[in-house]
Amino acid sequence: MRPDLRRNLGLGGLLFIALFLVSTFSFSSPSSDASPATVAKKYAAHTGLVGVDAWVVVLAVAVGIAFFWYLRDLLADTPGVQRLATVGFAGALIFAAAGGVSAGLYFALSDVGNNHATSQVTLQTLNLFENDVQSVMAAGGVVVFLIATGIAVTRSPALPNWLGWLAVVLGVASIALPFASEPGAAIWVLISSIVLVATRTPSVVPTQTPAAVA
Repeated sequence: MRPDLRRNLGLGGLLFIALFLVSTFSFSSPSSDASPATVAKKYAAHTGLVGVDAWVVVLAVAVGIAFFWYLRDLLADTPGVQRLATVGFAGALIFAAAGGVSAGLYFALSDVGNNHATSQVTLQTLNLFENDVQSVMAAGGVVVFLIATGIAVTRSPALPNWLGWLAVVLGVASIALPFASEPGAAIWVLISSIVLVATRTPSVVPTQTPAAVA
């Protein structure tokens, strides 16, 4: 991949991280064990913010899919790594699907959050889906992405070897600590994006065949 394309890929990763952070910290949904009254009160007070957060998640999903696809292409240039890179991208798609579910639930909660005809139990159910279903989907996708992509990186000259092992460690840790999967993925994408922006294409010295040497 050309140096300018690597840099653009890194910038795309940084944009994804920026959107991810905005969506994470702009609004915090009530916990899964919050009472129906607490859930209803919070969403009624922040319907506009919830709607904005939903759009930010949509943008993050769009930018993320593009970033992960081109990262897959970068790694797949190395012979023997294509399948691992594709499996890693499949994990990223599951992660993106989780983001889509989260955005859809936020849109729904924004629409009915201050509607007095909507019961508190309904809002609590939507909140449970946003917290639990989305989190499980995201954690599963992140584990697949980090482990498969990490192994691919260790076998490719496209990125430093230590980045691959870092991804594998974060992926294994995400199995034991699912709640840490999304921060772990964000940390890895952030570091990888900085590396892509700051470094040129690694130079790979072609091996000469015996006929060429002769």
